[in-house]
Amino acid sequence: PEHKGSPFASLDEHPIAAASIGQIHQGKLVSGEEVAVKVQYPDMESVMFADLKTIRLLRPFYKVIFPSANVEMVIEDTEKSLMQECDYLHEAKCQTAIRDFLQSQGEVYVPQIYDAYTTKRILTMEYIPGLKFYEFLHSAERTEIDSACTKIFRHMLRCFLVGGIYNGDPHPGNYLMMPDGRICFLDFGFSFELPEDRRRAWCAFIGAILGGEADQVRQALQNLGYVTDWKNFDFDYARQNVTAFLLGEGSTKDRSYESYQNVMQRMSVSSKNRKYMDLVPTDLAVPRFFLSLYGFIAKAGAQVDFRRELTAIVAEAHKKSQELSTSA
Repeated sequence: PEHKGSPFASLDEHPIAAASIGQIHQGKLVSGEEVAVKVQYPDMESVMFADLKTIRLLRPFYKVIFPSANVEMVIEDTEKSLMQECDYLHEAKCQTAIRDFLQSQGEVYVPQIYDAYTTKRILTMEYIPGLKFYEFLHSAERTEIDSACTKIFRHMLRCFLVGGIYNGDPHPGNYLMMPDGRICFLDFGFSFELPEDRRRAWCAFIGAILGGEADQVRQALQNLGYVTDWKNFDFDYARQNVTAFLLGEGSTKDRSYESYQNVMQRMSVSSKNRKYMDLVPTDLAVPRFFLSLYGFIAKAGAQVDFRRELTAIVAEAHKKSQELSTSA
């Protein structure tokens, strides 16, 4: 309903979608623009604080699984991330930054934020009609799914390796298939900036994996700072499994979800190397970013030429690094 002094000419009281900590209503501004308004559920910060208490109770469990990890640092960063998700002003800032980075290409789209009508608890953005990605997966041809997943992979990795800002929670619920063929990216509450030194370090590491030279991979892995005990760390085991994960197991183009799960099993809790690794404070969301992105692509059964895509993205990222170094 319209209220005197409100910027909204209309606002549907029935939500069109639910988000993790709020719900989304369709509306129209007095100035005529169609908008989607995300409204946070009441008292979400109290709910988050309760979740944090549970996380702290699990501290001994984390230490058993990852004995070398700085558990307190992980918990503190988790607290920060959860409270950050409650701040729609932070989400609006990240969404605008990613929109600015991606707007020069024509394959994906990020809705415009209306800052004047956005607060810590209410986020107002451009309304984008489209087909939910889950529905698209059930109705599209295999080649269309391959193409869509390739575009999502391409631009999510471009944000990470070139733009230095990324959505740490890529999953099918965050994408819409627009009528004009573009893919709309949504929900940036779990987004992070990647410091320039970390962007370069990840670019060098993935570039080394693509090159396949063991010495370069070892040096790049050292620069990332995850390994705490090189004497006992099985480098060849790690390189084999990271290569299988990033480029696809058995093929550079296709990997079944079962194969993805097998690689994940060898890289995670069952990894012989977990005792000799720690987490890096600036990178705590990075594992979730990669696991979620590759996981949903594998579950969709899509064929993505990971090597080709990563090669092009790393080249673009290196070019940006050279330009920044020249201008410094």
